[in-house]
Amino acid sequence: MIDSLFVISSAGSFVVEKHYQKSVPRSTCEPFLDYLEKIRNNHRGDKSSLVSANGGIRAAGPGGRPGSPSRRRRRVNAKTESRIVGNLHQIPKIIRADNDSTALIHICRDRLIYLAVVTKEVPPLSVIELLSGVHRVLSRYCHAASGEATLTDDLLRQNFSTVYLLLDEMIDSSGAPFTLELNALESIIDPPSTLKKVTQVVAGGKPNLVRNDTAAPQASQPNASNSGSLIEDTWNTLSSTLGAALGNTPTRIGGPSDEVWWRKADAVYNTNEVYIDTCERADMILDENGHIVSGGILGEMLATTKLSGAQPEISISLRDASILQNASFHPCVRLAKFDRDRVLSFIPPDGQFPLANYWINDTSLKLPFHFKGTLAYHSDRGLLDLEVCPRLSITRTNKVAVENFKVEIRVPEAISGVHFDSVGRFDEKSKLLQFDIGNLESKLSIKAMLRYNTNPKTNEADVPWEEKGVARIDYTVRGWALSGIRLDSLDLLGVSYTPYKACRYSSHGGRLEMRLASSG
Repeated sequence: MIDSLFVISSAGSFVVEKHYQKSVPRSTCEPFLDYLEKIRNNHRGDKSSLVSANGGIRAAGPGGRPGSPSRRRRRVNAKTESRIVGNLHQIPKIIRADNDSTALIHICRDRLIYLAVVTKEVPPLSVIELLSGVHRVLSRYCHAASGEATLTDDLLRQNFSTVYLLLDEMIDSSGAPFTLELNALESIIDPPSTLKKVTQVVAGGKPNLVRNDTAAPQASQPNASNSGSLIEDTWNTLSSTLGAALGNTPTRIGGPSDEVWWRKADAVYNTNEVYIDTCERADMILDENGHIVSGGILGEMLATTKLSGAQPEISISLRDASILQNASFHPCVRLAKFDRDRVLSFIPPDGQFPLANYWINDTSLKLPFHFKGTLAYHSDRGLLDLEVCPRLSITRTNKVAVENFKVEIRVPEAISGVHFDSVGRFDEKSKLLQFDIGNLESKLSIKAMLRYNTNPKTNEADVPWEEKGVARIDYTVRGWALSGIRLDSLDLLGVSYTPYKACRYSSHGGRLEMRLASSG
């Protein structure tokens, strides 16, 4: 399926590389790195000599490209780096390499890029799904080791041995996915944790020797018995807090049975919990009047379960199950029962997992806000007029608020500056107008005047030839789903305890674009 996998930081540094079918040189990734370098150049200062982290000057390789495989680049501050990461989506997901028979397929997650090298005919979505699964597994393991919320290149380096063990288990020697189920992987490879690291340090790095009751007595040394007893007592105390002895080899790889291979066989919790998070993104194109031209809703039901027992069963009833007509489910869901009774019935994996992903194509959907915009280029200046307000029929009825409202508008290269009457920011390098409104509580009007560059030949204003503009909108609404999906009931069967149950909903602006009107 894939020949090689590279994990690259947003700065263009190679963090992890794993070769499956054959060894692929890093220079194969040059076309992708060219796109990345272009984005970085658009968001930093001058484009003169770029100094690397070790102080060197960027070296040019064949064809004028920076030297491969080690590109050298200038440092940027955290704010600039965040803007760079926010624009990585502009890089095409599929890029043809210099060799016509090789393709580069990638995804961007946090500040990392997962890039697969493919030399055979393969569905690109299958590769993207594989890369997404790899990120999900690595995040789970590295977060267990550090407790940090975001996966970074430093975390991958700190846990490099675990990362390469996981890559061997997740993808077989032919580059095809083997197992991406977290519970199955955790039965083979123990997730690292801070407690285990402390235990190994206290026990001298070899806890299995300390725990060996049949070890031959060592020669008598001053305070040897006391120090040995202290280490053993410390080990026993830390082991008891884990709930089981660390380092024991599992007697069974996988779940409690062959039919339930995705679940741990020995899950035990003091507090049993079930959480269902439903998150929806509006991926749409709207016309000048706010009507949906194309697109729909991309939704995800994310479940987090901490349930004791080998095979607890969960049954979820939806208020309108037809919303999941175009959906993909986790392997634990009984599809026949859902088709027959419209009920989600499953024995869940242990921990967090995507229960369902669904797509809704409905042009009658109503967004939680009204938005109208006009962008006109006159002979002497450009004028931008935006009006936005919350849709009260949604916000008041459901008692929710539109938060983190943002608008981005890309303007032509002929624009040299912008004067705002209220909020707004203009990035001259990327030619991007940014409006960070925040909480949308009432009607808001935004106006801006755009200045043109001067044509050096005619000494006149360089009027843009573009007639249409597009606004990209992002927002967050907590406690409300755009599709109207609701859970009617969540029942737990086959157990004697009563768990804590909760569900929540949220709506966001994904790839939400609206065409701006133009006036003479």
